[in-house]
Amino acid sequence: MLVDSHIKSILNLPTLKHESAKDLRYFLDCLNKNLRSLKVLDFERDKLSNVLFLNIILEELDRESRKQYELTLKDNEVPDFDEFLNWLESKNQILNSINSNAVVKLNQEKPKSFFVKNNKPAKNCRVCNLIHPIYRCEKFTEMKLAD
Repeated sequence: MLVDSHIKSILNLPTLKHESAKDLRYFLDCLNKNLRSLKVLDFERDKLSNVLFLNIILEELDRESRKQYELTLKDNEVPDFDEFLNWLESKNQILNSINSNAVVKLNQEKPKSFFVKNNKPAKNCRVCNLIHPIYRCEKFTEMKLAD
């Protein structure tokens, strides 16, 4: 029963729709956890299971990742599952590196400041004809309501 559960978990790994460091990390963690559990339960991988696992996992990769992996293979070469897992780990590290570099570049932008110049001519006070607003005019503030 426990073995079935781990096999089903591998068969039901989420499909990666696009290149994403976060999604690939989750995918690898789930896969590795279930592979380790099978090994602890004394179900060692062999040549046949490696090829089966490899094909199952390739089907779950996004199109670009699968293409990149298949370009690494030589003609008539049977892919090695452990090498494939190492390739996925490397790809994840590269994606993380690209993402962290993008964040660093965004954070390195210098803040911009702007100076706004008012081109309107200053208005003269209607009471004393000096340049200031009427509420700051001494003559106006000293005036009585009747004035």
